[in-house]
Amino acid sequence: MELKKAIKERRSIRSWHEKKVDMSIIKKIIEYGTWAPSACNRQLWRFVIITDNKIKKQLQDAGAQGWITKAPVTIAVFYHKDINSKNHANIQSASAAIENILLLAHEHSLGSLWMADIGDFNQIKKIVKAPKNFTPVAYILLGYPKHIPTAPKRQNPKDIIGHNTFPGTDISSSTYPEKWTTENIIQFQEKTCRATTAGHKYFKYPKKVTELIEQEIIPKINGTNLDLFAYDGHTSSIIAKKRKIELHECSNEVINFTKAVMKKENIPEKNYKFILGKAEKIPKKNNSTDNITIILKLERFPDKSKKKIIDECSRILKPKGKLIILYRNRTSLGWLNKEYRLKVQKRNKIDTHYLGMWSIGPYYATTEKKMNKLMTHFNIIEKKGFLTIPFIKTALDKTRIFCEYQLIIAEKKHN
Repeated sequence: MELKKAIKERRSIRSWHEKKVDMSIIKKIIEYGTWAPSACNRQLWRFVIITDNKIKKQLQDAGAQGWITKAPVTIAVFYHKDINSKNHANIQSASAAIENILLLAHEHSLGSLWMADIGDFNQIKKIVKAPKNFTPVAYILLGYPKHIPTAPKRQNPKDIIGHNTFPGTDISSSTYPEKWTTENIIQFQEKTCRATTAGHKYFKYPKKVTELIEQEIIPKINGTNLDLFAYDGHTSSIIAKKRKIELHECSNEVINFTKAVMKKENIPEKNYKFILGKAEKIPKKNNSTDNITIILKLERFPDKSKKKIIDECSRILKPKGKLIILYRNRTSLGWLNKEYRLKVQKRNKIDTHYLGMWSIGPYYATTEKKMNKLMTHFNIIEKKGFLTIPFIKTALDKTRIFCEYQLIIAEKKHN
């Protein structure tokens, strides 16, 4: 196989057939891996081929991602830790060999996954009986692929290549949307929706949120409905099971990912269609839609973008059309723990596991006061607050302020 072809066609695979891989092929692939450059040409790498499912399960229990139990073959890659580890020469050497292995695996029609999130180093070494001076660097998962994803969109070379000076600007890693541009948020989502199997739901909302959508939002939808910013399809799929909807997204990458969610949820294609456009410019005619839903999505955008998005909703909605927004409330009891982690523990990076979700980029709850300011073209006809543990709903102003989930139903003003 031509090298350029192999480089462009290789994909990260996350689903494999159970068909066994010939051990002689695996060993030959690793042998070619060792023709990679290594620090001082010491070649201090080691490779452990793992096919025993019990050992894979032990490695998963030690912190490896769950994919390790799905692939027929796992190769654990080690390198001697004393070879200039301060400057990562050990990691670089092992990584060069890993890339060779991935390309050779592709040539042999094998699907591979380079797994860097491998778990506790000491437990790994104990499980495979590795000497103390060797450090685990990564796992390579191998097998005959069930599904080969399409090629991801690549970055523009002019944005990543500099001549005698660093190209472009810094990339935000803050959980605060105000430190991001809308374009950067969309670019981040494009990348992260490729970080797992298409159809996987990133977000981990409480089950009561599903009930909230089914009981409080879907019954309010009559006529045409536009759902904004589906991303992983979690909330959109709930609506699409009961109502026909249009889904507005800002990237073909995200659209394809969300389509896979819809398919996995067994939602008929006739129930939904996608509209591709910019976050702040939706390709819909004036006064063309009966309802717009924005469910737990505005929290991802900076305030200026929020205003433009809500103004777009006003343009698109028919006179007296409904805007239905569910959002996280910053002044609630449920958000206090998140604020503690943000402000005290300084966990203000885009690793947002502590929000009950991950890989979504910036995310920060808003306040009722800020939401009211956005509604200049709307009459608010209903407000409710919801606690999920226990599941309590209230429309009373004095108690609604303590509820983490807030629902606004607004009607477009008739000018």
